[in-house]
Amino acid sequence: MASGRSLALPPGPRGDWLVGSAFEERADSIGMYLRYFKQYGDIVRFRLGRTPFYLVSHPQSVKHFLADNAANYPRHAPGAKRQKSGGLFTLSGEPWKRHRRLMQPGFHRQRMEAQVPALVRSTQWTFDNWWEALVRTGEPFNLTEALSRVTVSHMAQAVYSEEASEEVFAATRQMLDFNNDRRPLPLVLLLQALPFLDRRRPKRQEAMALLREVGRQQVARRRQGGGGTQDLLTAMMEARDEEGEGLNDAELGAEFFTLFFAGHEATTSALVWTWVELARHPEIEEQVRAVVEQSLGDSPPTGEDLPKLSYLTQVFQEAMRLHPPAPVLGRTALAADRMMDFDVPAGTNVIAVPYVLHRHPEFWEEPERFLPERFSREREQKISRFLYVPFGAGQRLCMGNNLALMEGTLTLAMMVQRYRVSLVPGQPIVPRAGATYHVQGGLKVTLAPARQAALKARRHVSPTAGSA
Repeated sequence: MASGRSLALPPGPRGDWLVGSAFEERADSIGMYLRYFKQYGDIVRFRLGRTPFYLVSHPQSVKHFLADNAANYPRHAPGAKRQKSGGLFTLSGEPWKRHRRLMQPGFHRQRMEAQVPALVRSTQWTFDNWWEALVRTGEPFNLTEALSRVTVSHMAQAVYSEEASEEVFAATRQMLDFNNDRRPLPLVLLLQALPFLDRRRPKRQEAMALLREVGRQQVARRRQGGGGTQDLLTAMMEARDEEGEGLNDAELGAEFFTLFFAGHEATTSALVWTWVELARHPEIEEQVRAVVEQSLGDSPPTGEDLPKLSYLTQVFQEAMRLHPPAPVLGRTALAADRMMDFDVPAGTNVIAVPYVLHRHPEFWEEPERFLPERFSREREQKISRFLYVPFGAGQRLCMGNNLALMEGTLTLAMMVQRYRVSLVPGQPIVPRAGATYHVQGGLKVTLAPARQAALKARRHVSPTAGSA
């Protein structure tokens, strides 16, 4: 950055003299970002308290800070030192690169596809042992919690080849509720200063301790010769770096916690929003059902069936375009930089918001329309990797993206095979950004057996058909 001249700063709101845009951000962060983009353009400057932020919404600028000049923009991980988790989410620099290299082999597509039978069995088990009771009652229930059981079961199978216990379900639910909560800003500031006043803090710590203990036990069992499975934990334990060193037990425990917790919440959120969109577009739901009927009939899906279910993958991808699980991708500038003819002072927090990127009218035709065909093979190839970012982008692109797409496709197919999902009429569907972009309070639905519902619908199509 040239000296002796005034800085060229992007446009943006003045905000409150003391807190900037903090109250607005706390009330509705995603809505605020979209308003700023529409009012000020592809790069916007605003403050949260005294801290400067740049909101960038052009794929070239996103590519700049997440890939081309990523060394100048390390991931900002609030509370990392306090949590001492040591997982990929909180590491940076060489430790992060080492962990990433050691974990990457476990996420190769071939290894992920080998997980399909276990994921299918896990889904069937959850349906048989939990969802069927919901069908029998016919009462409304929270689809977010029900799908969380499915995805937690998936992660238990993928990570350590077992069904998740009730304690694990409860712990993951507790963690997700805590991380998705958006408290009023004054309360947040008070609890940061006086954390002992937070009555939920002990429960969160108990949940974290339980998940870490499960990880410790699984690592210890494999160290004692109880392995033999081709799951993610085994892959991590077998991996070695250039010097022949692997992850130690503490590092394995940290990554176990990271994978298990982070691995299910994004998929849960994306599946819930998928059903919101299918309810809004019944013609697309019927097309999904037709594909499943033609491709699977009543048979459980296999890895070989995944290409035949590509339309379901497109539906899942389009749901994540309109409702991306990750609310914000953020980094912090180490040194001064330039972006889109504007100066970026050192210490500036630079963020990209997938919800905004996925609606950029310059790059998306009819951006508010739910159109799964955007992700057909021919059209998907034309979409920039820095425009569609439900799993992040650049060096820190989520390693589990293929697993999440596979999970979403399989779960949607098996739900359609077995059930008709009906949203409870009149409920408010309020989006909320926390750890994920989710439906506030969960989505209330009822379930009916798919075959029974289809027969009932056909009986009511034309009650006088065939009469003279």
